[in-house]
Amino acid sequence: MHSDVTKRYGNLSNGCDDIKKHRLFNDLCWIDIKEKSSEAPYTPLLQNEDDLSYFEALPDSNNEIQEISNENDPFYSWK
Repeated sequence: MHSDVTKRYGNLSNGCDDIKKHRLFNDLCWIDIKEKSSEAPYTPLLQNEDDLSYFEALPDSNNEIQEISNENDPFYSWK
């Protein structure tokens, strides 16, 4: 991973082919993925479409929203 976007996979001279030809993806059939004809290696069992049981429960934040004055708001001039 590079912070310089000109050196990142997918943004080099070969574009997305650099990613598709990476050894991590050797076993993938990109045509099957494009056509959505391959099965996922794992499909979680969900109770409903809003099921979050596979995610860790985090407590709600009880922090109050801090008011920001216009001179300290970097987005104030965006309209």
